[in-house]
Formats: sequence, structure tokens, C-alpha cells
Amino acid sequence: MGCMHAPRKGLSQLVLSPRHRVPTWLKLTPEVMKEQTYKLVKKSLTPSRIGVVLRDSHAVTQYIL
Repeated sequence: MGCMHAPRKGLSQLVLSPRHRVPTWLKLTPEVMKEQTYKLVKKSLTPSRIGVVLRDSHAVTQYIL
């Protein structure tokens, strides 16, 4: 639905900025992240739920994945 008082058509224009580096404060290795993801997949969690668990327990954002 478009904005009534804006010249544009109402698109949010939200684009995730590409981040190709892992933050220095993150201590997880890619192998550990894979193991955690595989454990969550075996519990039959959805991809969005896996992202929430990784975000909340390990401070992994979607930029890092």
C-alpha cells in the first residue's frame, strides 16, 4: 500500500548492507556454527527459528550467516 503524502510509491527501500567481514568480538568459528545449525535442524526447527536461536544464544546476526 502506498503512502498518501509521499511522492514515492511507499516501498520501504530497506536493503541489508553487505558485510563481508566477521566482527572481531565474535569468537565462533564456521565449524561451530555449522554444528549448531545441524543440531537445530535435527530438532526440526524452521530456518527462521534457527536464526532466532543463533541470534539470542550466540549473538549471530543475519549479516554473518
